[in-house]
Amino acid sequence: MTSFGPEFKLPSFVNEFLKELDDDLVAPGQSKFQEYMPKCRKGMQAMEESLSTDKSHVQKLVTSMKEMFRFGEAHGQALAACADDLVKVGTYTATKEQLLGNCFVKFGTLLNQMSSLLTNMVSSSKNILLFSLNLLFENELKGSKYKSDMKTIFGQYQSARSQVERDEKKALIAAGQNVADHTFSAEELAGKLIVERRKFQLGICEYMLKANDVKTRTCGLGGASDNFYQAQESYFKDGNTLLQALKQWEGKLNTQMHDLRAVQDEERKRLMQVRDNLRNSMGVSVKLQGPSQVDPSSNTGLHEKTGYLAKRPDGAIRIGRRQWPKRYCTVNLSGFTMSHSHTHAPHVSVPLMHFQFKDCPELIDGRKYCFKLITQSHETRTYTFDAESERDLMDWRQTMQNCQLMLFQGEVSTGLPQDRHKTQSRNSGNAADIVKSIIAKIKKLPGNKKCCDCGCPDPDWLSVNLGILICIHCSGRHRELSVQFSRIRSLTLDTMKTSELLV
Repeated sequence: MTSFGPEFKLPSFVNEFLKELDDDLVAPGQSKFQEYMPKCRKGMQAMEESLSTDKSHVQKLVTSMKEMFRFGEAHGQALAACADDLVKVGTYTATKEQLLGNCFVKFGTLLNQMSSLLTNMVSSSKNILLFSLNLLFENELKGSKYKSDMKTIFGQYQSARSQVERDEKKALIAAGQNVADHTFSAEELAGKLIVERRKFQLGICEYMLKANDVKTRTCGLGGASDNFYQAQESYFKDGNTLLQALKQWEGKLNTQMHDLRAVQDEERKRLMQVRDNLRNSMGVSVKLQGPSQVDPSSNTGLHEKTGYLAKRPDGAIRIGRRQWPKRYCTVNLSGFTMSHSHTHAPHVSVPLMHFQFKDCPELIDGRKYCFKLITQSHETRTYTFDAESERDLMDWRQTMQNCQLMLFQGEVSTGLPQDRHKTQSRNSGNAADIVKSIIAKIKKLPGNKKCCDCGCPDPDWLSVNLGILICIHCSGRHRELSVQFSRIRSLTLDTMKTSELLV
């Protein structure tokens, strides 16, 4: 892990330093170690930079490992919680369906054992890896311990050498010699700088030992990685043993589940047959189907219709005819739903009386059979659709109006050919009848026989967004509040929409 750049390697530097040191110890008076000092100083600086880089890398490694173990512990806790919930569900289900309940309990027990294995593996791996790394930060790489005192040691040696040179020059001057151009060689000063060289060499040795300790800890991390691999291997082997023990039970379970599904399918067929018989006896010819079984173009009676409609994109100003995507829509007594296809779950769902059908007298983007659905639940929103034909448009209109009428009056058009020509003449009347029926029911609700503010009898003004009935005098005060607080409509003078009445 420790490296000193492409041009400086630790083993060669250490060996070279030891060789120079041995020569100096054998013949200190003739030592050339002073000439080796600049190179030695450069090597020490490289070692310090390398240890600093190693510390940065190890810090990132510790951070990523802690994150890994944190997610592992959270995963183990989630598995244990899921296992407990499965056992509870299985215990409760066993009181009604013992076979299915036992299945849940067995699977919950398996998950509980797997979570125990995972928790043990994460805990042991955490101790194995983080213990070695934490030793590095608590000892050799803690704070600024990895930095050397080379600058101070080398400065002390240079100061001592300068003092010795000054003393030698004074001695030569006292002897009457000219020292103006005299330069002292390393051999001349070697015998008088032995103590200072030993201090310098001692500082280098201590720092090399510190770097060697870091290498030793690094080797320990390699051994810890091997232990981590063994912990992972043990986890997967134990997990495979658990799964193999359940293999025989799995085959038996599949057979039992197949028999249980057969019983449930037979029960469902009987219930569907009884339901169809009851509907036929009541004169209702509706056959409910799941979204994956329904025919996208089917029209299952005039109080339920399903099919594809072209929808104008939201916020479009002017687009081409081909840019209206198809949406799978359903209208029945439950309301209006829209999804991307008949196999997708609805992403728009509006209650039956929270939308208003409106014809489009003019062409929109060159399309002939357009209509709008104005919905108002939490906010007012308008959807623009295009039917496939005039007959399809009439069917959508009639189905929506029939569903709303059936909810309040229990009357549904037959949709027979002889009644088709009467439909258009009753379209405008149907909407008015629905509104009148809603208003009558609203007035009969408890608390609506008097003004919500002052208590006057027979209020005939409505605050749409507050959902209260008030008298004409209080309606003036509400109008002063502005529509963002209270939007006032008259039940007798204004043309109301069903979506406004049922918010």
